[in-house]
Amino acid sequence: MSILTILCLALALSASYILAQIYTHYRPLRDSPLPVLIVATSLPHPLRSLFTLIDHNSRLALFFQRDRFSHHSWNFRDKFALHARYGRSFFLVTPGGREFITADRPVADQILLRRRAFPKPLRLLDNLELFGPHLASVEDTTWQRHRRITASAFTASTDQIVWTVSLARAAQLVATRPSTTTTTSTSTFPDLADASLDVLLKVCLPTTTPLDPTFSPQECKTALLRFLGILTAPTGWRWGWSLLPWRRSQGSRGLWAGACELRGSITQLVDYRRHRLDGTVHGDLLSTLLWCEGSAGNGNGNREYMSPDEIRGNVFLFLFAGHETTANTLLYAVYLLAIFPRWQEWVVREMDFLLKGVGREEEPGFEVLEGLVRLRAVLMETLRLYGPVVNVLRETREQDQMIKAEIPFVIPGHTSIRVNSVALHTDPETWGSDAAEWRPSRWVVGSSTGQPGEDVYNTEMERRLIAWSEGPRVCPGKRFSQIEILAVLLQLFRRHRVEIVPQPGETVEEARQRAYARVQQSTMSLTLHIPQPEKVCLRWERRRDSKLA
Repeated sequence: MSILTILCLALALSASYILAQIYTHYRPLRDSPLPVLIVATSLPHPLRSLFTLIDHNSRLALFFQRDRFSHHSWNFRDKFALHARYGRSFFLVTPGGREFITADRPVADQILLRRRAFPKPLRLLDNLELFGPHLASVEDTTWQRHRRITASAFTASTDQIVWTVSLARAAQLVATRPSTTTTTSTSTFPDLADASLDVLLKVCLPTTTPLDPTFSPQECKTALLRFLGILTAPTGWRWGWSLLPWRRSQGSRGLWAGACELRGSITQLVDYRRHRLDGTVHGDLLSTLLWCEGSAGNGNGNREYMSPDEIRGNVFLFLFAGHETTANTLLYAVYLLAIFPRWQEWVVREMDFLLKGVGREEEPGFEVLEGLVRLRAVLMETLRLYGPVVNVLRETREQDQMIKAEIPFVIPGHTSIRVNSVALHTDPETWGSDAAEWRPSRWVVGSSTGQPGEDVYNTEMERRLIAWSEGPRVCPGKRFSQIEILAVLLQLFRRHRVEIVPQPGETVEEARQRAYARVQQSTMSLTLHIPQPEKVCLRWERRRDSKLA
């Protein structure tokens, strides 16, 4: 047998195997009314031309783009384009599996509300329990228990505390800038990340004696920032990697070392608070978790209990999720306000109106929060286009699941599910023909001619947003995060303006376009983030027209 014959045989066997895998995953979809997109990137090129006619079929489409669907966040750049061509819901079939993708809000609502029919993917849950089980990694009655306990720590009293603490921490950022000069900064993200973590630690995981020699909150903070730095690096965490010690790969060893350091810091923090729990007011997140520790087997029938591993797991979850999502959202908002000075002026006029009775040394009271209509619009518009999570992932297990729609359809068992929040947030039918543009005024009724103080926030628009997940799994820290972001932005912009610094030979408009292009190049690690934001330099300038200057 010649070498050419062997090569041809190997090619034929490879193609046959790929086609067999594709057909296996496609077979349950033969009678589905939804479009089916088949991704056959591994087929030998000569065989691809034989399948090009499939594209003329109204229900089937064949893709040969090797990289289009390979990255977890492919839909961030795609926006609504694929759904505009093939429909708001469709199936994606590859040699490796079958996925249902939807940008249909009623369909998404069914998936998110039917928690038991559409659980989180098992492969995702495996990676999430690095520090112990927690709210985002457990299911069924265990999830209900975690939800009840953690949600009880976020109260109206917490809202006022996070407002006060956020204003104070942001004031420290402002204080580092000279009062009479212009300040150029390349450290905006580290500064915001540091401030966000300080707020989280002080409100949710406070330590009563910061100078106690037996424990240093700064060590926990440093370990978390180092671990998150590894996670968000280009060579950091990837989907499918396992961090379990017996399944570590060469590429994840640095990540594992950082995880071990952070686990030790979290354990120290929990132990420190556990030994000082007597007399502590049952209010902040960590004391709430610790008051429930070990009560599962006390015989009193109390359903509110947390094991030591669950406490550590939830501490990590809220440290990571609360910090990473809030810090990145703050960064996007600051950059976008610098790129679009029109909207910065729009927001500043509202701040001046609301704070006209506030003295130079005074801090805005909590009652100001409800009047921040335009600033809230900036937050929501930022989350719409640059929310921290671009997909909500679910799956079906053994059983097929029926979806109610104008034409009902079935999602077969063992199907991955992607609620495409990016496409939902850029659907022209929902958001208008300018859905891809960052325009905060879309959230405000009458904002085009209205004066500050007369604007009305469009609460109906917010129901179309999926930023903190939806349904039973909506983030319990949603309001906490919103208040923190609004307070920090208020403090940053009440006396200062920010703009993009042009590079040598660059005009102001070219500098803004360069900065916007970098924002559009956002990538996904565990959350969406701007790659190397320090490449865009910001200039902070004292506002001469501020009544508070």
